[in-house]
Amino acid sequence: MAFNDGIYYNGDTSYGTFDKDIIVSYWTGGWNGYDVASSKLLSELGHQILNTNDAWYYVLGRDKAGSGWYNLDQGLEGISKSAIDSVQKNDGAKVPFIGGMVAAWADTPSATYKKELLFKLMHAFADKNADYFVADPEVVEKALAGAPTDLDHYTPESLVAFTEAKKALEGVGADTTRAEAKELIASLKAAQEALVHTESYAKELADKEAAEKAS
Repeated sequence: MAFNDGIYYNGDTSYGTFDKDIIVSYWTGGWNGYDVASSKLLSELGHQILNTNDAWYYVLGRDKAGSGWYNLDQGLEGISKSAIDSVQKNDGAKVPFIGGMVAAWADTPSATYKKELLFKLMHAFADKNADYFVADPEVVEKALAGAPTDLDHYTPESLVAFTEAKKALEGVGADTTRAEAKELIASLKAAQEALVHTESYAKELADKEAAEKAS
């Protein structure tokens, strides 16, 4: 794998060819006076493209807006605005890509590494592109932990949808995307909110509430 700016700079192929097995990590479309080859050209020349858009970059120690270029807020904003399939300098083409990657750089070696900030960037990237990332097991487990376990107080009719939704969420695995898990969690929450107490338990709760008010 190699970053894109050194491969066929300025679109010039006259100096020879690069091995097509080199995956191009496409991070920049260049800037004024720095003319890199387009992602479209590199793809057409047989290279697989890994989208490493610098709009998502974060330099350790630059933890908020105003703390320097490629700060965390800038990276988070870039993630919100630039989709994973938006490869830079594509010349108007839909450039095929094998995936996307955020990058954190230690340009200032003395800067303190803060794991929670890097994870914030990574989670934002995964959440924004939920169709490309597997479900977060912690989020799934939290949703399941919030579901009631004592089901004797609910009517059998209302338990049908709840039981099905809970079983579906329990089946989340390595092939389940974040987007799919989000839908399953929403279904469980809706089914949970739709649970209906049995007549006897509803009366028990009402009597308890009345007794508390009277005391």
